[in-house]
Amino acid sequence: MCHGCPTRFTVVNIYFCPSDPNSPRTTTIPGDPQGFHANYVGCAGSTSFNPSGAGGDQLNGIFYWKSKVTLQLITDGTSNTLMLSEIIISQDITGHDVRGRMYNPARQGSVLFSTLYTPNNLGTPDRLQYCQSIPAAPCTSTTSEIVLTARSYHTGIVCAAFADGSVRTISNSVNAGVYLGMGTRAGGEVATE
Repeated sequence: MCHGCPTRFTVVNIYFCPSDPNSPRTTTIPGDPQGFHANYVGCAGSTSFNPSGAGGDQLNGIFYWKSKVTLQLITDGTSNTLMLSEIIISQDITGHDVRGRMYNPARQGSVLFSTLYTPNNLGTPDRLQYCQSIPAAPCTSTTSEIVLTARSYHTGIVCAAFADGSVRTISNSVNAGVYLGMGTRAGGEVATE
């Protein structure tokens, strides 16, 4: 991370959602300026980001630590494979919430999401080492089985981009099995909804 880089505080409008009251965000807890937080993050796949203690560098989505996924490796088809979706930003109150943090994301998946749980699922909190739980984006602090769910303040949906470049809305009530398959690049699933 470049602590002396003033550009880390530059808000890039295409990376924030106007419906999120905490975005755009460029500050953290006093004395620790970490920079811009984004609402749009990459799809790491359909699992947690460090399943069974793995290093998070061999996930089944498009983006993950050290990923080198090319279009040829998306054998499920680019129109069936999620590339980006929304997350909700939480303010740092007493500690850090790194969800969406573009600078110093701690290689823990704070700029990723998973299709392990359906969008806006409030029954299953995000799991991340540094987070501040809020009603629309609950979170449990942990260093294992890290996972972030696609979340938004849009009623009943999240906006998502697929690997073919199309942008679509995905309902909170999407079939869980279909949604799980949308997160993988080569799982053999076909998105039917």
